[in-house]
Amino acid sequence: RDLPARASTIKRLEKLIDSDKSTVQQLANIVRKDPVLTLYVVRAAQLKHNETNTEVKSILHAVTSLGYDGITDIAKHIQPMSLNPTNIQQKRFLHAISVSHHSAYQLQEWMHLKSLPLIDESYLAALFYSIGFWALWFHAPLHMQKIQKRIHENQEPPIAAEKDVLGCTMQMISQSLAKTWQLSELTQLSQDHSTSPTIQTLKKLHRRALKDPNLSTQEVRKLNH
Repeated sequence: RDLPARASTIKRLEKLIDSDKSTVQQLANIVRKDPVLTLYVVRAAQLKHNETNTEVKSILHAVTSLGYDGITDIAKHIQPMSLNPTNIQQKRFLHAISVSHHSAYQLQEWMHLKSLPLIDESYLAALFYSIGFWALWFHAPLHMQKIQKRIHENQEPPIAAEKDVLGCTMQMISQSLAKTWQLSELTQLSQDHSTSPTIQTLKKLHRRALKDPNLSTQEVRKLNH
């Protein structure tokens, strides 16, 4: 089942498509504003790239690959969503997307600061990391509410709660969707539990960010690597 994109973003995109003065870069800028729209554009472009066994490198790359006709087709078929302040399901869904969008932006800025390679590819991998989380809040909100209650009220470990309610983890669902939708290898690798940091490591990273003096030199060195 498909995910919706904001109706306002689709309208802006359609207006640009109909303009004789619009550019591919302007289309890419609009697509970037909506993670769900970005997902559809990148997914459609990747299907084209599969013919030459190559991967989509960026949002602009995806938009250029599809051209105006390809973007027009997506805009016509994607489900529009108008904001409803009283819809709790929609709020949770949009919040999940917003968190992913912010995380991808933060990673992109950090990588620019460090002059690291593969910035655009990493941006997309970070953006799509939690696509299963998006889908669950939109299509299975009651299951998600059960999981949240067990984690926050019953103090259960997140993975245990997810497996009990869903039969697997949300990260596994995200990875399965990434494989089904043929997203990049980097996206799929990032969603693999074997490559994910443990809760203990995440806590230490948080302590390092706060400049906790109790972290040993060895622990800091290990975190840096």
